[in-house]
Amino acid sequence: MAARLLLVRALWRCVGHGLVRRLLVFGTGLAIVASIVFAPQGLRAVDVLRAWHAGQGFRLIFAAVWTGMTVPVVSGVLDGPGTRMLRALRPAPAAWAAALLVVLLPVEIPCAILFGRGEGVGAALLASGLSLSLVNAVLAWHTWTARLVLVAALALVVLDPSPWLGVLPAFMLAFLAAHRGWSSALDRSERTFRLVRPSTPLLALLAVHLLALVRIARGRLAVAGAAIAIGAAVLDQSLQNDPPLRPLSRALAVLALPLALSAAVLAAPLLKVDRQLRPLARVTGTRRMILTIAFLLALATPTSAFAATAGSLVGLTAAAGPPLALGAALGVWALPIAALTGGWSSWCAPGRSARRGPAIFVVGVLLVALLAVLVARSLPL
Repeated sequence: MAARLLLVRALWRCVGHGLVRRLLVFGTGLAIVASIVFAPQGLRAVDVLRAWHAGQGFRLIFAAVWTGMTVPVVSGVLDGPGTRMLRALRPAPAAWAAALLVVLLPVEIPCAILFGRGEGVGAALLASGLSLSLVNAVLAWHTWTARLVLVAALALVVLDPSPWLGVLPAFMLAFLAAHRGWSSALDRSERTFRLVRPSTPLLALLAVHLLALVRIARGRLAVAGAAIAIGAAVLDQSLQNDPPLRPLSRALAVLALPLALSAAVLAAPLLKVDRQLRPLARVTGTRRMILTIAFLLALATPTSAFAATAGSLVGLTAAAGPPLALGAALGVWALPIAALTGGWSSWCAPGRSARRGPAIFVVGVLLVALLAVLVARSLPL
């Protein structure tokens, strides 16, 4: 036992500082949102658990949102400073995997509190185990073992077993994913994707923008996905509790604001990449219009993908037509909203005018969302 505690201590000394820093930022933002959502007149933990057991779509959306928010927090643990030295020590990778799960447990405290207040200790343990399984599987996605663990963990989410029946499988999956992730973390940096074929300027610029989002703006991608997922959860409950005559119109209206917020969150890093590409575009003779189209497409691609996924999941549980049709409609609906938000973001970019501050940018995003709501409510769908 003393040797295992020493492993946990060694791993914590290597990666704990960065983990705590990211966890404080994540916890502060989560506390602000929770204080609003779970206000005295707001939701209760029991209400969330009731929705969790009521539909597979809600469970999948909740699991995807929580995993997307926690992955950026723990992404530097597997290959953080000092971990190369730890791998040279005598203990087996399985021992380090157990230590890794202990180090990551503080990240799951908010989720454990929510499920614990709703259904007790068993539900808190099951939620923590499932979350650790999903997070570690995503971190080790480059291995086939982690992909199988991800499928199995999602199957547990869909099946929704009783707490004490699912705790052991959940933590076994978490241990397996952590073991594989720790063993192959150093191989992850060597696996690179290279474009070796000639391409058009538009596709090349689009690839640069999207790769920049994945590499330097994973946190913003998580926030954008969370905004759309929260809107999808609201839409799911709205369609189930008050089925409308025009479900598609309501879906477009409810997700208008989350889509605008998602595009607004992703606009800043893409504008930074756009500014960095301008000198290269002038040297190569690439037209400014191509740069603008690449920026707007890069902004619309993740927004549309998030919207289509959320719409398909909502369609599985709500009476809103075929799931694929709802997902396709929301994916297409995200394109003009992202384009308008991107244009407004470019107009409000720093350096364009001293009078275009953050307040004006926020007002413009809200006006885009309001316009989208008005258009959606006028559609006979």
